[in-house]
Amino acid sequence: MSETSEKQWFYLNPEPHTGPVPESRLIQLVESGKIPASTLIWTPGNAAWEPASNYFPSAAKTETLVAKTETLVAKTETLVAKTETLVAKTETLVAKAEPTDAAVPAAVEKKAPAVAIASAVLALGLIGVGGWWLGSWQTKRHYETLAVKQAEQKAATILAKHELPKVEIKPPVVVPPPISVPLFRVKREGKWGFMNGQGEILIAPQFDLALDFRSGLAFILQQKADGPKWGYIDEQGKIAFEQTCDFAGSFSEGLARVRLGGVDAPRSWGYVNTMGMTAIARQFDAARDFSQGLAAVRVDGQWGFIDKQGVMVIAPQFEGAGNFHEGLAAVRRGRRWGFVDTTGAILIEPKFEAAGEFTEGLAAAQNGLAWGYLDRKGEWAVTPQFAWADKFSEGLAGVKLGGEDSTLWGFVNPAGRLMITPQFSYVGPFSEGIARAQVGGRLAGKWGFVDKFGRFTIEPRFDSAEDFHSGLAGVMFGEEERVRHGYIDQAGKYLWEPSR
Repeated sequence: MSETSEKQWFYLNPEPHTGPVPESRLIQLVESGKIPASTLIWTPGNAAWEPASNYFPSAAKTETLVAKTETLVAKTETLVAKTETLVAKTETLVAKAEPTDAAVPAAVEKKAPAVAIASAVLALGLIGVGGWWLGSWQTKRHYETLAVKQAEQKAATILAKHELPKVEIKPPVVVPPPISVPLFRVKREGKWGFMNGQGEILIAPQFDLALDFRSGLAFILQQKADGPKWGYIDEQGKIAFEQTCDFAGSFSEGLARVRLGGVDAPRSWGYVNTMGMTAIARQFDAARDFSQGLAAVRVDGQWGFIDKQGVMVIAPQFEGAGNFHEGLAAVRRGRRWGFVDTTGAILIEPKFEAAGEFTEGLAAAQNGLAWGYLDRKGEWAVTPQFAWADKFSEGLAGVKLGGEDSTLWGFVNPAGRLMITPQFSYVGPFSEGIARAQVGGRLAGKWGFVDKFGRFTIEPRFDSAEDFHSGLAGVMFGEEERVRHGYIDQAGKYLWEPSR
């Protein structure tokens, strides 16, 4: 415990007061005898000064009592030794008498009184020692009681003369963190900015590219005369730092991956922290975002995992690797996929053609041409039967039925039962109670949003759509350079009219 977090005390030494001192220090002073137990002490919140013994009786008296007890034992042992010496001398005198056979009766008569005398002396000595010890104990108790009464009288006298110290102890100022509100990317006249959930612009459109906020920062790109400038802005729109690199990703768990050099340049990937400082030096051929404290990296053609200090905790040994979810990550070995835990132990042997990530306790996996769902033990929770399978979200997962030529998607529950019959060209995961769904074909179809009964709550009218988060979903019209971006709420109402 630091001194600033301990209770602070003042004490009269003798006058005026001394302090503040931490409680642990005050106890040391009392235990060591540097201040007596009768010293008056006070701490903010107490109504009056009181003797230290009222708060720390054991600390104040322990050493004194031990010392007095040791002295008493030493004196007792000395008296016993003297008594034993006296008895020995008495027996020696009796032995020197050495009576003859003829004088035995007389010698016996003389020795008997001597033995009696020695016994009496011994008894008197023991009685004296016991009496002295009892008297010493009673005297000690008397003086202790007297000392306490004197301390109380002294406290009353001093309290009549002194006021409590006027010490202003201010609690530390707690500055609440700025309230973080969800920010949404918007585009106007070719530039990107950010709005809040009510459609109000908070960061004016000014960037040539902007990604979503993560860890309080958003990646941005600005085209300048001397070339493109990559960097990150905070939630107030200020440049947090610029990054000199060829690629920079969004932050994940406080770190962002960056690349210096071409896509395939060796040892070109590393990580920076939210202050723009290099957290993990560029040393990897490829790198993924951090997830559950670990990130997949590639070295010399093999994938392993590092922690946030850059330590390789799972050695490069896999042909491919995904991110950790629910404590497991998909890895590829021998052209087959399985799963490892955060220690690198293989929990599900690589034997699948493809595998997704674990969500809600299940992971999609491909066996032959069919997809099903695995549990954490590697057993089939839903037997392979689908042409394609997406991850579970909010209790449902999108699946594509039929053979390779099938074009319809529906939703199943964790038991594999169809909850929404296949009727869509494509679907996304459920988010905030609804899921995006496309009808009319993959190329020319329109997107809307359905509930968990498969009913459209927002009619399909968008060329593209994103999942809902924080009450809004991004929607788009047009293609490539002519795409117009907007935002709708769950009633389908625009909070930001599509613009480009």
